[in-house]
Amino acid sequence: LLAFVADRVVVLDQGRIVESGLAADVLSSPAQEVTERLVLSVPVPNPLLQARRRELRSRRLVADGGAVDR
Repeated sequence: LLAFVADRVVVLDQGRIVESGLAADVLSSPAQEVTERLVLSVPVPNPLLQARRRELRSRRLVADGGAVDR
């Protein structure tokens, strides 16, 4: 949806710009971990794809030492 609303995006982490660029580029291949987390947090209507994204999000949280949210 974001790519339909904006041509360019800026991702902030604690008030600092960590990534910016064309919306389609940033969303399709995020360069920063915080951007990847944001992209993975968006729900999708396909249950199989949503399950895969939930698994990726959980792996990322475990790798970072965080709690798993299911």
